[in-house]
Amino acid sequence: MLFKRISALGVVLVLLFLAGCQKENTKTADSPETTMPISYHTLPVPEDGWNGEEAIKTFYLFGHQFSENFTIESLGEEYTINKKESTILDSGVCFIYLNHNKDFLNYFVLEYRNIKSFDEVYDKNPRGVTINIDDIPELFNSNKIIFNGIKLGASKEEVETAFGTPTSGDNRTICYSDKAKPDRNCLGFYFDESGKFYAFSIIIN
Repeated sequence: MLFKRISALGVVLVLLFLAGCQKENTKTADSPETTMPISYHTLPVPEDGWNGEEAIKTFYLFGHQFSENFTIESLGEEYTINKKESTILDSGVCFIYLNHNKDFLNYFVLEYRNIKSFDEVYDKNPRGVTINIDDIPELFNSNKIIFNGIKLGASKEEVETAFGTPTSGDNRTICYSDKAKPDRNCLGFYFDESGKFYAFSIIIN
């Protein structure tokens, strides 16, 4: 189970890096409850297009706005590494799953490179972020996860309204290339059979 989950989410990030775009199936679980009296807005598409550093700043999880330099440590004490589900590959690629107030967030994964132990990641900037709620219907249209003013469960048209015309894609996936590295994608969005937005990946650096 762990290997399958790591492989699926890892492949999503790798596919973005290699300019690929396709749906990956992952198992997900329940999310902790939270209330967030926050007003979310959709920011205009940057004049030169997106990059990972700009995109991550429009991402909110449980009311916390992320930054291009975020670390697990900067997220606060309520976030801890779930070492049982996280893994470090022989190559040094590391996939981290977090707990939020002791609740396992098995739909949220951080990817790192050149890691030898979990202790190294607390104050290190991740390379990529993936959210996948394919099997958690209660998180569709929820304020718990917001990306540039839109919620998971949005339509492809709503995603494109918020993020602009994609660089590539089809009915189930759309990708945006990094404005400074046009041969590399920095954003990927994934849609289920009914057209609902259920997953995304951000390559930050």
